[in-house]
Amino acid sequence: MHRPKVKNAPAILLAIVLISLFAFLLGWSRLLSIRSIEISAGGNEVIITSIVEPSLARVGLPMARVSSERIRREILHQTWVANVIVNRRWLARDLRIDVTSRVPVAQYVDLDGSTKYFDRSGYTFVTPHPMPALPVVTFTGSTGTLRSAIAQFLSAAPADLVAHMSSLEIDAHGNISMAASISGHSKLLIAWGTRTEEPLKVQVIQALLALKENKNITVIDVTNPLSPIVK
Repeated sequence: MHRPKVKNAPAILLAIVLISLFAFLLGWSRLLSIRSIEISAGGNEVIITSIVEPSLARVGLPMARVSSERIRREILHQTWVANVIVNRRWLARDLRIDVTSRVPVAQYVDLDGSTKYFDRSGYTFVTPHPMPALPVVTFTGSTGTLRSAIAQFLSAAPADLVAHMSSLEIDAHGNISMAASISGHSKLLIAWGTRTEEPLKVQVIQALLALKENKNITVIDVTNPLSPIVK
């Protein structure tokens, strides 16, 4: 009994050999292994280095065995990290990891006694480096309940207002008040009220600050934006 001949058997065998060789070169050979690892993390390089385990990336590891997505996931577990870019540069045989940190705009003391931070979007996180000069958020009610309201307020408030605030407070009813240095007023207390009619409240504050007769005011109350109060 004759076995049927496979057409192009030499070509198929050659293709298998070449694929196997290519896979070996990529996944196991040192010809395309990592020669150097460069980490940029705004002063937090040591922390990032401790997160990226040798199994994920190390000098000598074949580039093809580096999982850029897994490295990103591991680093993004740190709440202070905003973004991670992992770049495998094959010709240079190096790995570059660029980490962008979140920028805090305010701090608060959580229920467990730890200091945490808000960024401009209202996201809360911890940071490896204390930042005592930031404005302090005071909760005169349940921190867990009111933290969301402050987060939403920070994400919606004008950037210049947030950038120049020195303190922020919210009571148990959700009434927000803030102290800021803005438009020539070194100490301006703004009684914001609850998070209602925010666009209108912003317009009213800006209009009041633009009036010459209000150049010496220290308080703006826009709890009711249709009947604002200045002092």
